[in-house]
Amino acid sequence: MREVIISRMSIDHFRGYRNKQIFDLTKGSNFTVLSGSNGYGKTSFFDAIEWVFTGKLFRYEEPNEEKSKSHFINYQPFEKPAEVKVELQTRSATFILTRQAVNFDGASDYGPNKSFLSLTSSDGKRYYEQEAVDKLNDLLISEEWRDKLDFPSVFTQFHLLTQDKLKHFIQGLKGPARYNQISNLLGTSRFKEYGLTYKQIKNDISQKMEKIEKVISDTTTKINFLNNRINTDQLTNFDGHSKFELFLQSSIENYNYNINQVNLDKINWNINANDVSTLNELSKQISSRVLTSINDLNIRKNKISNEIRNAEEVYSNKDLFYLNQKKVEILEILIPLQIEERNLESIIRNWNSYADYSNQETEINTRISTYTSQIEQYSSDIDKLKGISNLISEFMASPLKVNNINFQNSIQKIESSLIKLQNSIGIYNISPKIINFHDLLLSLQNNNIEESIEKFTSEIESINKQKQEVSNELSNIKLLINSMLDTEEDYKNVLNLTRDYILKQHLHNDKTETDCPVCNSTFQKDLLLNILNEKISSNNPQIIENIKIQENLEQKVKVIEDKFTKLINSFNEQLINYNEFYREKYTITSELVNKFEKELFSLRNQKDELRNKLKNLQEQQDEIRKIIDLLRLPDNSNELLQYVNQRLKEIKNITNSYKDLDIEVSQETLDKCKILINNLEQKLSNSGFGNFDPELKMYIARQTEEVKLLVDVISNLELLSDKFTKQQETLNNNKDYLELQNLKQTLNEHNSKYQEEKKILIQVDNIMDAVDKLVEEMNNQILHDNEELINNIYKRIYPHPFFTNIKLELTTNNQGNNTLQIKCFKDDNSQLEVNPTFTFSTAQMNVVAISIFLALALRQQCTNLRTILLDDPIQSMDDINILSFIDILRSMSSDHSFSGSFNKQMILSTHDEKIYRLLNKKLRFLNTQQLRYIDYNSSGPVISY
Repeated sequence: MREVIISRMSIDHFRGYRNKQIFDLTKGSNFTVLSGSNGYGKTSFFDAIEWVFTGKLFRYEEPNEEKSKSHFINYQPFEKPAEVKVELQTRSATFILTRQAVNFDGASDYGPNKSFLSLTSSDGKRYYEQEAVDKLNDLLISEEWRDKLDFPSVFTQFHLLTQDKLKHFIQGLKGPARYNQISNLLGTSRFKEYGLTYKQIKNDISQKMEKIEKVISDTTTKINFLNNRINTDQLTNFDGHSKFELFLQSSIENYNYNINQVNLDKINWNINANDVSTLNELSKQISSRVLTSINDLNIRKNKISNEIRNAEEVYSNKDLFYLNQKKVEILEILIPLQIEERNLESIIRNWNSYADYSNQETEINTRISTYTSQIEQYSSDIDKLKGISNLISEFMASPLKVNNINFQNSIQKIESSLIKLQNSIGIYNISPKIINFHDLLLSLQNNNIEESIEKFTSEIESINKQKQEVSNELSNIKLLINSMLDTEEDYKNVLNLTRDYILKQHLHNDKTETDCPVCNSTFQKDLLLNILNEKISSNNPQIIENIKIQENLEQKVKVIEDKFTKLINSFNEQLINYNEFYREKYTITSELVNKFEKELFSLRNQKDELRNKLKNLQEQQDEIRKIIDLLRLPDNSNELLQYVNQRLKEIKNITNSYKDLDIEVSQETLDKCKILINNLEQKLSNSGFGNFDPELKMYIARQTEEVKLLVDVISNLELLSDKFTKQQETLNNNKDYLELQNLKQTLNEHNSKYQEEKKILIQVDNIMDAVDKLVEEMNNQILHDNEELINNIYKRIYPHPFFTNIKLELTTNNQGNNTLQIKCFKDDNSQLEVNPTFTFSTAQMNVVAISIFLALALRQQCTNLRTILLDDPIQSMDDINILSFIDILRSMSSDHSFSGSFNKQMILSTHDEKIYRLLNKKLRFLNTQQLRYIDYNSSGPVISY
C-alpha cells in the first residue's frame, strides 16, 4: 500500500491570509500542533487544506441566501485570486496539488465553477480539473477501492475533523442522511445496483395493472351514464323535493339552524353535483355528520349534567364547610393550650427530681467513681492472674521428663523453665484481697522441686563417676587381654610351624636325644612332637584369669546402669507429681480469673446502671429546661412552681369554656377538618367558584337551561337523521340505481384485482428492499468490527461517568428508510441507553463524534493519505477528557498495544494555552513541531515556527 503525507503547503490570499505563508510539515512527521488565540487564522489553515482537495468548505454547504451574496474565499478587500498549494509526498515521488479561485467577480466567490484545480507530478507533467481529480484518485485511493470512490468526496469523512462536522454528524444529520453518509464512507452503496435486475419485472406488473385500470375506466363511464339517467328521469321524490340536491341543501339549512344554537361548526357546502352517486355519497356524509353531532351533543349534555350534579353536591355541603371552619379555629386555640398543659403537668410531676437534681447528680457521680476504682483494680488483678496462668501454662508445655540418653540436657531445660517461672511470678504484686492466690504464689515459689533436682543431680554424678571408673578398668583389661591373645597366637603359630617341620622330616619316630636349640635342654626326638601337641592344645592360664576379671567388670557396669535407670525413672515419677502440682495451680488460677471476671462484669453493670440513671435524670432536667425556655417561665424555683400552678388554672378555665361544643381536641381531629375543608374547596374550585356565594346557585340554573336546549336540538337532529334514512330506502328501490350498484360492485372487483397485482408489485419491491437490507447488514458488520476501537477511544476519553459505551445501530424509520442511530449505554446494563443528541452536553457529543471519526479514520483502508487533521477538537472538554484525549493521540504513534501502530501524520490545533503546553509535554518524545499563531495584522496571521 502506497503511503502519502502532506509535506508542505502554501496559502496565498485565501480567507484571512493576505501574504503568502509557506508551511514545512516534514518537521512533524508524527504531530504538528497549531496554537494561538481564536481569530488568528488556525481554522483558515484547515479550510485551505479542505478547499484545495474538495473545492468546498463543509460548514458553508448548507443553503443560505447570504452565502450567495458574500465573498469569503478570497482575502478581502480583493487584491489577487486566492491560491492554495499542497505538496503530497510518497517514498519515491512528489506531487503538487494547486487550487486557484476564479470567477470571483460575481455576487459570491464560493460555489461550483469558482475555482480551478491542477496537479503537477514529480516528472513535471500537469493535469487539470477532472483529469487532475482522476490522477488524484489514482494517487490517494487504494487499489481495491479505485473506481468506486472519489477522493474529494471522502476527504472530509476520513481526514478532516472540525467542530462543525462534530455537531453536524451527531445533531445536524437526520437518521437516513447519516446512514447514507456511512454507506458512502464504507463503500457499500455500490451493491444497490443489483436491485436493477428486478426493475424490469416491476415494469411488467405495472403494464398489467394499466389494463385493469382500463376496465375500471370503462365501468366508471357506464356508472356515470346511469347517474345522468336517474337524475334526468326524476323518478324519485326526495322528501317533497323534486331534486336530490334540493333535498340536501334543505337538510343542510335545517342542520345549520339547529347547530347554530349550540355553537357547533356549520356545514358550508354548496351542492353543485347532479349525479346520483355523488349526491348519495354527499347524503351519506351529511347523515354521518348529523349522527356525529348528535353524539357530540349527547356527550356535552352528559358532561353539563355531571357538572350540575357536582355543583349541587358542592352547594349542599355549604353548612358542613362553615362548621368545620369553625372547628379549625377552635382547635387551633385549644391544641397549643393542650400541649402547654401537658408540659406544665410534666414539670409538676418531675418537680422533686428537678429541684434535687444537684444532690442526686453528686451522689451518683461519687458511686460511679468508686465503681471505676474497683473496676480498675479488678482489671489489673485479672491481667496479673492471666499473666501467671500463661506462665504456668508455658511451663507445663515444656516436657518434664528426663531421658536416659540425653539426661543432662533434659535437666538443664527443666531448670531453665523453672527459673523463668519463678522469676516471672516474683514480679507480680497481687492485691491483698486475693489472699488465697497470694498463698498460691508462695507455694509456687517455695516448692521443693529444686532440692529434688539437686539431689537427683548429685546422685547421677556419683553413679556416673562410679560407672566411669569401672568402665576405665574394663577398657584396660580388654586391652591387656587383646595384647595377650595376640602374643599367644604368635607363640602357637611358631609351635605349629615346628610341628609341621618335624612331621615333614619324619623325626617323630627318632629315639635319639638331642639338645633344644632354644633352651639347650636334652630330650628325645620322638617325644618332641608330643610336647608340641600338648603346648598347642593348652590355654594360657593368665589370659583365662583376665577374662574372668573382664566379666566381673562388665557385671559391675550393668549393675551401675540399672541403678542409673532406676534413679531416672524415680525422678521422672517425681516430675509427674510436680506436673500435676502445677496443673492444679493452673486450674486454681483459671478459676480465680473466671471468678474475678464475673465480679468485674457485675461491677461494670452496676456502673452502667448508674450512668443510665444519671442520663435519665439529665434528660428529665433538659426536658424541663426546654419547657421552661419554650414557655419563657421564670428561673426562680419558687416563682416557677407558683407560675405553673397559676397557668394550669388559667388553661383549665379556657378549655372549660369550650366544653359544651363537644369537640375532640387532638391534632388528628384538626387534620381531618382541614382535609374535609380542602376537599370541599377543591370541589368548589373545580366548579369554577371561589366560595359558596349565590352565583353558584345561578350557575346551576343556567346550566340546567343549557341542558334543556341541548335536548331540543338533539331531538330535531334525530328527526333529520330519520329523513336521511328514509331517503336511502327510497333510492335503493329505484331499478336504475340498483343497476348502478351492480356496476359499482363490478368496479370494486376490478379494484380488488388491481390491489392483488399491487401486492405482487410490493413483493418485488420487497426483493429490491432485500438488496438494501444486505447493504445494511454489510454496514452493520463493518461498524461492528470497528465498534471495539470506537469504544476503546471513547472510554479512554471518559466523557460520561455512567454511559460508557457507544453503539451504532442501523434501523428503519416510519417511512421505511434506513437510518443510523448513535446510542450510549452502561457496561453492565445495555438496555439502559440514551440518544446523545438529546441527552449529552456539547462536549460529551463531541467526544462521541471524535471517537467514531478517529476509529474510522484509523482503520479505513480506502485511501493512501496518512494525514489526519483535527481543528480544535478539545473545545468544551474538561481536564480529564483533555488528558485522556492527548494520551490517545500519543498512543497512536508510540503504543502498539493501542490496536496496533497506525503510522499517521496528525495535524491539530488548539486555542487554549494550557492545552498547548500540555500537548508539548505529553508529545515531547515524539517527532513533533509547533506552529504558534502569535498575532494577526493587516498582512494576515503572524506565525512563529
